[in-house]
Amino acid sequence: CAGVIIDLVATLLFESDEKLGWARETFVEQRYVDSIYHSYAVLIGSAKALLLDKGVNSSTQIGVMRDFNTHYGSDFDFNGFETFEDFVLQINKNEPAIEFAASYLEQAARFLNQVKTKRESLIQVV
Repeated sequence: CAGVIIDLVATLLFESDEKLGWARETFVEQRYVDSIYHSYAVLIGSAKALLLDKGVNSSTQIGVMRDFNTHYGSDFDFNGFETFEDFVLQINKNEPAIEFAASYLEQAARFLNQVKTKRESLIQVV
């Protein structure tokens, strides 16, 4: 059963990489709303992967945000935001303009890298 979970985690991280590519592609195409959406999906998917690696299965996006903050909140830098939920939901407080799209994309890429680094450290411990 653990093998299935590991494969699912790897699949979710692969999908997050793919979505990050879409976020970059749509940003270059000046489709900022789409880029922001894909960056959001990177944040949620990456967090969900790490939660599953710990055996926490959240079925909603808000659940992922809250569970991630509970289980990993102190392990990550949320770019000046107090919680992972606040970090992700900054999407609701900004216009879908080039400046925010660029910032959110950069933050999503950095977060995905942090998740991968964290996962590697967890795998090495086991």
